[in-house]
Amino acid sequence: MSQPLLKCEHVDFGYENYDVVKDVSLEICQGDYLCIVGENGSGKSTLMKGLLGLLKPTGGSLMVSDDLKRSGIGYLPQQTPAQKDFPATVQEVVISGCLGKRGNRPFYSKKERETAAVNMERLGITDLRKSCYRDLSGGQKQRTLIARALCATDRLLILDEPITGLDAGRPMVVRTPDADFSLANFMRSHLYSAVATLKIGMDILLKEEHVAVDSLMGHGGFFKTPVVGQRVMAAGMNAPITVMDTASEGGAWGIAILAAFMKEKKDGETLSSYLNDKIFAGQTGTTLNPDVEDVKGFDAFLEEYKKLLPAEKAAVAAK
Repeated sequence: MSQPLLKCEHVDFGYENYDVVKDVSLEICQGDYLCIVGENGSGKSTLMKGLLGLLKPTGGSLMVSDDLKRSGIGYLPQQTPAQKDFPATVQEVVISGCLGKRGNRPFYSKKERETAAVNMERLGITDLRKSCYRDLSGGQKQRTLIARALCATDRLLILDEPITGLDAGRPMVVRTPDADFSLANFMRSHLYSAVATLKIGMDILLKEEHVAVDSLMGHGGFFKTPVVGQRVMAAGMNAPITVMDTASEGGAWGIAILAAFMKEKKDGETLSSYLNDKIFAGQTGTTLNPDVEDVKGFDAFLEEYKKLLPAEKAAVAAK
């Protein structure tokens, strides 16, 4: 078995004598694909900064292989206002990912310029190489930063919210010649598509990683009409979906709740306990179990949905 690129043993990371991330043990080996999932404020970005060496462990140990020390880590941080207004061309931003390899050389090498060109082509931004970074759309900026991270290393990438702001995509309605193209099926396809990406991710957790889910709580405009969104979500997740009375409240309500938590939380209080004990305590809700036929129908839809993703990519490429 090959040596891990990164290895944490009971490691803690934090700020100003307060540990945000505690007792983390993990190994990252060549070829691994690891997704870090958690609530807002749970320490995901702090853990990433620790793995990058931007924060020193306050406890435990962090081992970085000699191979990774030589090649470095490609990092895509969450975008900040300062990053979004950076006065440089796309090509300059992308190739700056090679700075760690350049050493004391005053200029980039031919190989580094070729690497930047390859990664701009991979991310579909070659035609923007002379454009000013701050004039780009949010999605173009994000693709530029991903290309930059790819220039930094060929060993390990750490991406913090990598799909936020990506704007590539084309609305498409595709049906087979024998499909029952009714208004009901048309609307059902819209609802299923809204959940499809989440379904693909959940299938990895449930069917490949064998994570057990007892129930899920739904919140947002998707659940504004009683039962409809809840039934679709239950079919897609193949798990009971609970919807509270406040489920149809929008994002501003959720942001206000998070702000209140940051202001009012007690020492050691988690977001989940804050929501359960203070926000949702005493509120009524309904739980809907998945219907067997609905689950089969959603699975059949998803198989066709995944088969047609190349058509979506072709539409994006054709602009």
